[in-house]
Amino acid sequence: MKNILILNLTRMGDLLQTTPLIAGLKKKYPDSKITLLANKNFADICIDIPFIDELYTFDIKQFAPKKTGEEPSLLEIYHYLEGLVDKMKEKRFDTVINLSHSKLSAIFTSLLNVPDVRGLTSTGYGHRVIRHPWLNYFCNIIFNRNYNRFNLVDIYMKSGDVQPFSKRLFLNRSDESEKFADEFLEKNGVNDGDILIGFQPASSRPDRRWSSDSFAKLGLELVRKYGAKIIIFGVPSEKDVGDEIQLKMDGRVINAVGKTSVRELSALLKRCHVLVTNDTGTMHIAAAVGAKVVALFFAHALAHETGPYGEGHIILQADISCSPCSHHTNCKNPVCKDYITVEDVLKAVSLIEGVKGARGQGIKDVIASRRRSNPFESSNPRILESYFKKVKPFYSAFDKDNMVEFLPLIKKTLDINDIVGNAYRTMWKRVLGDNGRLNISSHTNTEEILEESRGVAEKIKEHYDIKLNVITHLNNLPKMFNKVAQFGKDGVSITKDIIKEVSRVKFDAEYVKESGNKIDEIDKKINLLGLTEPAAGSIISMFKFAKENLQGDNILLLAEETLIIYTTLIIEANIMEQMLRLITINLQLTTDNRQLTAAKH
Repeated sequence: MKNILILNLTRMGDLLQTTPLIAGLKKKYPDSKITLLANKNFADICIDIPFIDELYTFDIKQFAPKKTGEEPSLLEIYHYLEGLVDKMKEKRFDTVINLSHSKLSAIFTSLLNVPDVRGLTSTGYGHRVIRHPWLNYFCNIIFNRNYNRFNLVDIYMKSGDVQPFSKRLFLNRSDESEKFADEFLEKNGVNDGDILIGFQPASSRPDRRWSSDSFAKLGLELVRKYGAKIIIFGVPSEKDVGDEIQLKMDGRVINAVGKTSVRELSALLKRCHVLVTNDTGTMHIAAAVGAKVVALFFAHALAHETGPYGEGHIILQADISCSPCSHHTNCKNPVCKDYITVEDVLKAVSLIEGVKGARGQGIKDVIASRRRSNPFESSNPRILESYFKKVKPFYSAFDKDNMVEFLPLIKKTLDINDIVGNAYRTMWKRVLGDNGRLNISSHTNTEEILEESRGVAEKIKEHYDIKLNVITHLNNLPKMFNKVAQFGKDGVSITKDIIKEVSRVKFDAEYVKESGNKIDEIDKKINLLGLTEPAAGSIISMFKFAKENLQGDNILLLAEETLIIYTTLIIEANIMEQMLRLITINLQLTTDNRQLTAAKH
């Protein structure tokens, strides 16, 4: 029997995004025992996550000082952590999957002495180590978000060597919560035939909230246009926001803020046709129970990373160069919140299937027609574009590998990030591999790369408006990735010399030292290229993480692992170089053909 521990000590939404991984592990290892260690604040939601055999909670905040000026007791914290580590050690886990970024979680996993640790951990000297290729990538995307095209749910599944299969999040609902929802809605005048639309107007950060005034105006329009019933959700601390919207809507709203448990919230969301929400845990609960979502993403929220998992959701993101901002940015003027208008959101809601009286296609029709050719065969795309002037609207769908992706709902002008991001998505699928191993042997097949490049080019032509100036800029990228590959080849050459030398019975230590200095110089050039050429940043960050993961003092073993790292860098750069060159040719031909056709007419 396989004994697995999953650490997820972050937010409620992250826990829900872990559920397909848990379900996949149970499917792959039916006799396994799965233990979840989660933040105590979200114990309620964990109770309803299926396939968990045992739940433990972590609560470091209990030691926070009760009075201003007091210091936390380090001795109490130490004893608490020591007791938790001892308790976990008794379980004798075979595998630990750490889905948290914190240093504390890294130390915790290292103390468990488990043979198979995935994610962030540390050596006996406190040195950070990231184990498993997909969790290396998970840590890498923080620094290269513009080029990431993977959702966290799929990354989590890959970290457990689970193939994406579910196309859904998992969350049970109790009979008590179902009964509560029935009685609550009946009490508030909601009948079975009514269109029920939920609002989650607050979020953990003010810069990620659409204004209460905008929510109120949207609510009034939905009531007027569709006769919809509006219900507002939130935790007790968000009561002021709910009250403000209720006041601005002249009471024509059901205010459930602070009036439900998490379990009751999930039952109410199940009855909503649509949830309009900021990027919140409530959004992920809605996706888990099958409600459609119109998500509003501001500040550092990025649709590709944390968009609602499932098919047919719509995500609106400001079409502004600084969006998404860095997680460390403290923006003093979050104008992105003003880019999404009430009309934009109203139109997005009208596309969701099940909102009766909506004009135009439902999102299900949009997805189906996308798979054919023109997604707006029965409607004028100009009408939609008039609603989304300053917005990037996406919809969620699944690719041939059952991995979710967020595709443009209307054609926007293509930029370099779109091309490079889609090329990276294809490349990483090949290189990061399955079963916890990098695939560095079987992915240099030119025919396969040609076919995949053609697929990326066709996707780009289908979803974007291609301008000639973008193609011109694109011509420089293959050369840049070729330069990365050349640095990798220099590293391979020197590393092979080191391996050859240290394999001797008596090797020249001075020669090895000088070769090591040459390696350092190559790494500096690679790092500099990553700073000056953002498009190369993703593979260079992965290279740096791999180098940081090297440990031990056996020179021969370190050199052999270093050789693999440089070889991997070469392969990644070569694939990107080939793909971008082939994509450029394909897009150039399309542009030339359009110009020729226009000239004839």
